[in-house]
Amino acid sequence: MPDTVDPFAFYTERRLVVLTGRKASNLEELHCHLTQVSGSCIFYHTHYLYLIHHFEKPRFYNEFANWVSQELQEERLAERLAAIDLPAMTSIRELQEAVAATILKHLEGNPKA
Repeated sequence: MPDTVDPFAFYTERRLVVLTGRKASNLEELHCHLTQVSGSCIFYHTHYLYLIHHFEKPRFYNEFANWVSQELQEERLAERLAAIDLPAMTSIRELQEAVAATILKHLEGNPKA
């Protein structure tokens, strides 16, 4: 047994969800807000469902994809948003740009969306 033992350090985690006051009712509004919100907001909506321990597996882990699917019935866009490779992103800013670009591309190709 070693003479000195490194002590076990206990940590805790604090998460404080803060309401931003921003709401989107359509894709144009969603895109507009996406370009203006903080990186922590993007992180929350793309990682939150990974971080909670839940017994049910969500259809999409990306909350943007879930909202687009459930509320707007835009399944193709929801699947594209869900397909964004989170581990491949090198920064939250890059992730924010990828989500916004995916929505913009959909809007350009579907003016009635």
